[in-house]
Amino acid sequence: MADEVFSLTAENYANGLCDINTYSLAQSRRDNAYNQHLTALAGYWTTYYHLLTLTQHE
Repeated sequence: MADEVFSLTAENYANGLCDINTYSLAQSRRDNAYNQHLTALAGYWTTYYHLLTLTQHE
């Protein structure tokens, strides 16, 4: 969703329909959403691995 908003804002900026502040804000929000996504994935796989090690019986 953040990518779609950024793409629309970039198009609007290129056409002169918004200013650089709006463009920068959309870019910042897109970058923040991407970083949050990566953090959530890292947390998921860390928890998954931890649970896997707790439940395996050898």
